[in-house]
Amino acid sequence: MRWLLRLFAGGSAAWWCAGAAAVAAIALAGMVWIEQGATAGQRRRAEAAEGRAATLLQQLDLVTEVNASNLAAMAAQRQAHARDLADLSAEAERARKAGARLVVVKQEIARDPDAYSPAADRCPALDRMLDRLRLDGAAAPPGDAGRAGGSAASAPAFGVPARAAGAAPTPQRR
Repeated sequence: MRWLLRLFAGGSAAWWCAGAAAVAAIALAGMVWIEQGATAGQRRRAEAAEGRAATLLQQLDLVTEVNASNLAAMAAQRQAHARDLADLSAEAERARKAGARLVVVKQEIARDPDAYSPAADRCPALDRMLDRLRLDGAAAPPGDAGRAGGSAASAPAFGVPARAAGAAPTPQRR
């Protein structure tokens, strides 16, 4: 730095102008270099942001597709659930009606177990049901062998009169 001061200390105005121009050129070059670095940094940051934005758009498209398929699956599941509920309520109604009919049949058998004849003007389905009721134990209907409630000799069927189950006759009420 001293050499620069010595150069200009004894020099003329031309030297001063040349020195000032050199300093201005160096300052301008430094400013241009700094600006180019800043511009390049901004360009790199902008490219990185564009890349992240493109990735986010792809992820958004994927999430939108997954959401649409999930909504479709949920709608199908709701429809299946509604069908299942309708089937279950219909089955419950059929079971309630069958239970009411079974109570009537049990009452009829209990009224006169000796005079009862399942073959007398009964439908085959009712005959089969009554035959199952008169068995020694709870037997499963055909095709439901795995659902039987125990061995056939373990206990009389629920609701079957004692005489129908093979025990001593019970007194009848009239």
